[in-house]
Amino acid sequence: MKMTKRLLLLAAVLAAALLLNGCDGVSYDVTTFGSKTTVQVNDVGDGADAESVPLSVGKNRHATVTSELNKGQLQIDFVEVEVFAREGEADEVIYGDTAASVTVAPGGAETVPLDKGDYVARFTAIGETGGTIIIQIEKD
Repeated sequence: MKMTKRLLLLAAVLAAALLLNGCDGVSYDVTTFGSKTTVQVNDVGDGADAESVPLSVGKNRHATVTSELNKGQLQIDFVEVEVFAREGEADEVIYGDTAASVTVAPGGAETVPLDKGDYVARFTAIGETGGTIIIQIEKD
């Protein structure tokens, strides 16, 4: 009887792991530290999307987008936002217009001029896409 319980427990653990890892695999890991945003794209399918936290761009700044993709392309839309911070509550973000768009391929780099303000970067895969994108806000 002990062996049956162990096998059932092992089967339940394996089923849970498959469900967690195999649910249509949209997998972006977006991290922002200071003026640098790193996007790890884990073999996502065409049309899979994600977005960054709001990015603040100061006067006389631009975004440099460096692609370390190993396959596919990634469209990046910089969308104007207004962020309202409330103590003890989640920030409220109001989305505006797309200020700039760029599409990067493996090994590419783009400079994106942006006016002073707050933006989110929206990422959309074109074809099956994998690798890393780095967005750095820099002085002109």
